[in-house]
Amino acid sequence: MQSRSIHKSLPPSDTRPKQVAVSVAAPLAGGRPIALGIARFAEEHGGWDLQIGDDLADLQQLRSIAKLIDGLLMCSPTDIQLNAVAEFGKPVVAIATENPMFPRVVMDDHNIGRTAFAHLRSLGLNHFASFGIGDTPFSARRQDGFHAAAGALSARRYAGVVYNTIRADPHEYEKLRGFLTSLPTPCGVFAVTGWVAAIVIREAWAFGIASPRDLAVVGVTDDDIACELSRPRITTVDDRSVAAGYEAARMLDAVFRGEKLPLEKPVIVPCGGLVVRASSDVLAVDDPDIRLAVEIIRREALGKLRVADVLARVPVSRRKLERAFSTKLGRSMHDEIVRVRVEEVRRLLKNTDLPMKEIAALCGFSDDSKLSTAFRRATGLTPRDYRRQTSFAGAEPGQLQTYPPHQPSPFNPVTSNPITSNPIPSPPVRMA
Repeated sequence: MQSRSIHKSLPPSDTRPKQVAVSVAAPLAGGRPIALGIARFAEEHGGWDLQIGDDLADLQQLRSIAKLIDGLLMCSPTDIQLNAVAEFGKPVVAIATENPMFPRVVMDDHNIGRTAFAHLRSLGLNHFASFGIGDTPFSARRQDGFHAAAGALSARRYAGVVYNTIRADPHEYEKLRGFLTSLPTPCGVFAVTGWVAAIVIREAWAFGIASPRDLAVVGVTDDDIACELSRPRITTVDDRSVAAGYEAARMLDAVFRGEKLPLEKPVIVPCGGLVVRASSDVLAVDDPDIRLAVEIIRREALGKLRVADVLARVPVSRRKLERAFSTKLGRSMHDEIVRVRVEEVRRLLKNTDLPMKEIAALCGFSDDSKLSTAFRRATGLTPRDYRRQTSFAGAEPGQLQTYPPHQPSPFNPVTSNPITSNPIPSPPVRMA
């Protein structure tokens, strides 16, 4: 693809537009929504002329435009590319890299993996697998988070294990097919992007392995195209890569204005939760009593539902049901009721400006104080902080928090030791 100007802002009357090159990743790595976030910043603030294309990842192409640009935004750059652009002496902001050579923005990849596992585990699955892209760093971080969540669950003696994992070019079809046909079914599969998830579903279908019946698949994206075109449509963790692109552009603008940004710690954009679609529309629990209890909770938890109400409608003793529920799903019925409520709270905080009192009433809490207590216990944040951190461009410049590489952020609080980590709170869910 040839580089092209996709946006020409009207510059201030006394200056020319800043010439900004944008090197985006291929669709498999989720580059499109990052580019959209960058373009949105340019549209809102003006004064930039963007040159965007995947060919800008080529070193020769970068060198050829070095004298013509004022700054550079790079998505998933390699260390070789970063070393090359360092020679230009131009401002650079990197996206989705752990190399501290330049200011950088990263998605909360570890918690993306943990979020995917929490969702698959909530379906009652006992076997799990993950599919990553070769040696891509963000892919490895997402799989590491997925595996850490499984390790924490196993340490608490629940029947959850990661059965298999693979890191390869998704177009290595023979390797992918061998991986898929080796999996026990039903199995929960985590794919590190939406496009990879679509490939997994398509190749599995060729071998008679259906989603969601045999494979409950979760991908990652802030781009609905791959998810909506796939059949079944794909459940995804929203990595908020549009917001990451927007924040990277805002940081580059700050450098243009003379600000000195830190190099040692990246800005981490928290993931935005789940968008549940048909690819994970399954409850892999054979016990009819548990299935009934889960259906009641997920249908009625946003009302005044209590555990006693569930027990009154399931024909089994309280002790037997609570023990079976905890063994199969890894949490109590009360925890499941609170989880469903908190998921809806998170969705409303992110997508609406409703006051806390109204959100509490809509989500089954008797008042906003009880909502805040439950929300903070589940997420480590107050509702106000969560709304500020996750609403698009909701933070003023500099408000997004920074954390050391490889360390979990407080958006899903866990310790670095999976054996002693707290239960993983499930993310907000919206149905598509």
